[in-house]
Amino acid sequence: MAVKDLAYRFKQHKMSEEAVKKSRKLSDDFFGIADTIDIYCSDSREKSLALTKLEECLFWCTADLARNQ
Repeated sequence: MAVKDLAYRFKQHKMSEEAVKKSRKLSDDFFGIADTIDIYCSDSREKSLALTKLEECLFWCTADLARNQ
């Protein structure tokens, strides 16, 4: 992989105010979904995996906002 590509993937990207607002909105919405999962699903491996995948999804959404403003 080219050093340029690695630098793009691993450097910290400064987010615009608009991107920060969108990130906060996503975090709030994802928290609502996580809370619903926590309420309706029993404590299980499946619930844990669902919450982990949701967390990963939020991470990638935030990465998109930071990288592709």
